[in-house]
Amino acid sequence: MTGQQVMPGIVLTLGVLGFAVPRAAMAGEEASLTVDAVNLRAIGQSCMVYAADHKDQMPDDLARLVAEGMLAPRQLVSRRNGSVALELTPELQKMGKDDFAKFSEQVAQHTDFVYLGKGTKMDGGNASIILAFEKPGPQTRDGINIIFRDLHVAFMRWVDLADVFNATNEYLKQNNQPTIDLKEQMKKAGVEG
Repeated sequence: MTGQQVMPGIVLTLGVLGFAVPRAAMAGEEASLTVDAVNLRAIGQSCMVYAADHKDQMPDDLARLVAEGMLAPRQLVSRRNGSVALELTPELQKMGKDDFAKFSEQVAQHTDFVYLGKGTKMDGGNASIILAFEKPGPQTRDGINIIFRDLHVAFMRWVDLADVFNATNEYLKQNNQPTIDLKEQMKKAGVEG
């Protein structure tokens, strides 16, 4: 076999790999976005169940949902971020009952979503107000998954978020809660604002 006979096979194989590798990476990214959207939906649904059981008051902290068994720690991590879920040991479960503040700190260290329901009530689900969103970081340069108060989840590009964050910040102000600085969030993602 000569070098000329082997070369077309190598070129064809490299060409197929050059096409298949990016497609596999895109499929992996789409799967990660889907899992993150499912996790956000679980967060939203758990918040609504919690509120229904607590005179319409939303939980102040996602750790409350973990402590009460309404969310699994793995539902608080993003596949795109690659964080490790908190291992809910019997000691941590006890801490959730005896020292919630300390338990909450542990949960927060393993949470890849920013929750904005603190100090608010279940209010019929405004479709333009954010309930929670994916923590920005290098993995979110293209955009973030968001769950809104009506429980729909959407992937949104950074350029499309100004109006959504403005409406959410107005809502947070009305409920005496801290607002979210969109430019700071974009900076965390490495995106120019």
